[in-house]
Amino acid sequence: MLRTTPYLFILAELSNHLLICSWSPSTPSDMIKPLSSLSTLPSEFSGESISADIHVHPNGKVVYTSNRGYDSIAVFGFDESEGRAELVRIVRVNTEWPRSFTLDKDAKYMLVAGQKSGNIVVLEVSEDGKELTENGVEVKDIGMPVCLIFEQFE
Repeated sequence: MLRTTPYLFILAELSNHLLICSWSPSTPSDMIKPLSSLSTLPSEFSGESISADIHVHPNGKVVYTSNRGYDSIAVFGFDESEGRAELVRIVRVNTEWPRSFTLDKDAKYMLVAGQKSGNIVVLEVSEDGKELTENGVEVKDIGMPVCLIFEQFE
């Protein structure tokens, strides 16, 4: 069953920002209302980077984005009652140009695809979703992976 929320998360690819908006389909004049914008990069970073992918942890309290160039996953804590997020950490990943990532159905693992490095690395996800740790599992030499998805069949 899909979880619904009155919020919309938008990843601005070229500016490396997570935008948080309220979502109210019953109010056409204010269907999408911007609330905040947060950088997905550390303040001291000055090189080229482009955001690529965005996912919400099943608990609804964590939002993840990937950064190509600063080869990382940004982790944001989200407070649904306030509609606010804060950057918790930015986790560098052992892959180049992380274009896509996905969580397994239990949100215990995150797979990150390196488009330029031609690999997929596996990160372990903490129970609250805010910690990501590389566990040494890596698939190499797979071309240029650009999209990952876990398909669940029953």
